[in-house]
Amino acid sequence: MPKMLEILGFIFYAGAALVILFIAAFSGGISRILAFPAAIGYMLLAFWSIEQVGLT
Repeated sequence: MPKMLEILGFIFYAGAALVILFIAAFSGGISRILAFPAAIGYMLLAFWSIEQVGLT
């Protein structure tokens, strides 16, 4: 069961990164500047969570 929760976490983080990139694509100014690091952070969390599944 814990592996399933980590996979669901990966899906959540990957989806959040895509939503933030979508918002960045259609916004301007400071929102766009702040959205890209946030999306990269969510992508790193997604890959870290799936890496934890691979280690166990």
